[in-house]
Amino acid sequence: MTTDSDDSDRYERRSTYGPDGSLSVDAVLDLLAHPFRRELLQYVADSTTATATLDDVTTHLHNQDGWQTDDRPDRDQIEVALEHTHLPKLTETGILEYDPCSRELRYRGDERLEAMLECLRSMERV
Repeated sequence: MTTDSDDSDRYERRSTYGPDGSLSVDAVLDLLAHPFRRELLQYVADSTTATATLDDVTTHLHNQDGWQTDDRPDRDQIEVALEHTHLPKLTETGILEYDPCSRELRYRGDERLEAMLECLRSMERV
């Protein structure tokens, strides 16, 4: 007998990856739903080595122009949010690897995700 929890776990696994093994549209939209994750993914995707340190990403997010003076989170708040919320979400899909000892991130790439990032980037320019 399956429970609602079993059904939801099965749905999660099925909806994360498409039949070809790439991230599903739902998974891509979920990953890109938060501005920290969008910026982090764009930052590492744009790097020549597809890697970055947590410190580099934290500084990048902190220095974004979109913050209003009174709502800019401090570096510590950003780093905690990355380590406890956003990095786990990105690593569980396999799109990103994170080594907490070296504090290095490695982007694994996904065509669908990169196409959506580019689409979002073009929308922000308008």
